[in-house]
Amino acid sequence: MPETEGTGRLDGARWKRIVLLGFLPAIVVLMGATVAILLLRGGDDGHGRMEVDLHPVLVDGKWGYVDAEGELAIAADLGSAGEFEGGIAVVRLPGDDGEWGFIDKTGSDFVRVLLGKDVEEVGGFSEGLLRARRGGRWGFVGKRGLPFAIEPAFENALDFSEGRAAFSEGGRWGYIDVRGKPVIEPRYAAAGRFSGGIARVAVAGAGGALLWGFVDARGREVAKPAYAHAGDLVDGRVRVKICKPGEDWCSWRFLDGKLEPAFERSFDWAWDFSEGLAAVLDGGRWGYVDVRGHMAVQPSYADAGPFAGGLARVKSGGRWGYVDGTGRFVIRPTFHQASDFTGSLAAVSYVTRRPGSVMEPLQTAAGYVDRTGRFVWNPPPPDAPGAGPAAGRAMWNFDFLTGKIRVIGSFDSTTFELKFREESGSFTTL
Repeated sequence: MPETEGTGRLDGARWKRIVLLGFLPAIVVLMGATVAILLLRGGDDGHGRMEVDLHPVLVDGKWGYVDAEGELAIAADLGSAGEFEGGIAVVRLPGDDGEWGFIDKTGSDFVRVLLGKDVEEVGGFSEGLLRARRGGRWGFVGKRGLPFAIEPAFENALDFSEGRAAFSEGGRWGYIDVRGKPVIEPRYAAAGRFSGGIARVAVAGAGGALLWGFVDARGREVAKPAYAHAGDLVDGRVRVKICKPGEDWCSWRFLDGKLEPAFERSFDWAWDFSEGLAAVLDGGRWGYVDVRGHMAVQPSYADAGPFAGGLARVKSGGRWGYVDGTGRFVIRPTFHQASDFTGSLAAVSYVTRRPGSVMEPLQTAAGYVDRTGRFVWNPPPPDAPGAGPAAGRAMWNFDFLTGKIRVIGSFDSTTFELKFREESGSFTTL
């Protein structure tokens, strides 16, 4: 699972934050596409009220919101619908040139704030400010809509985090505060969000490769750019990618809040910590490590996501399911694609057939499941396939570090684990 970091594109605040606006209708329709329905973040909206647990759904070509029980809470009459952040969701009215706006769901109220047709694109909403583009330049709009709280003056910009937002000018990145004042002048080739009081920034190294380091809120370099990649500081740990000079070899390690090695163990790949655990790739399989470096969930999965609300999505036997912090399957691997739990539901897709004949082509459909695996929206038909290959089926796995073929012995349909045999092999025609 390669991770890319662009210098001229929008960088999301988190791994699983994907803007829905105008994008998900194609995902629901196209076979094999990634389900990227984003969910409401529960909590106080800043006014002493709890956010309503709402989730975007597509009904007859238009978007609305359902609650945790799958009941339609906001009528499906929107052109697109995004996640709720701070009590606000960014939506678009129907039509090719539909206006962008906000909806605010508090009890029975449904408030629309239109941004005007001259707003060309919107990004994420964080810390009371929405990133928006007008006239080819990026600025920030407040909860009340136009006029811009921070005028569109930037080539590119990221969402706010800890009172800072990265912006670019002349191909270089710096940071502004919530008033739009530059607090770190643009001098970096790439930049990330602030987390735990530091942000990852990059400079161009030998051959144009980016070298990543860290700065504090005042712009002081607390770790000079030397890493091939870097993540965010979460749970007192930050991941960095270390490549040996002159060798085509890299590994991921974790640093503590002082940017010193947190523990000795290294991994083939790693993601940021979430709820005290981080997904790591070790020997071609994914597991989870705790903040002390102990393997809390042994590597046995083909793919893995972050923990959210005590559950993490993992891929086993060609299907996605959900495990708890011990690695026990709470929801069996059944889904073609799956999102992280945020709030009470997770978006999933499943494989089914069109009614009429078993000879009809397989199709994908999307829905929501709760934490027990119960469908609360758009349940699959009775003939939807189950979870992955049969036990005993042999598979091949390529080890990118050694360049050798490893034989995967079999898939255990009882525990949903891959049973590995540490053998080298070669491809053959079966």
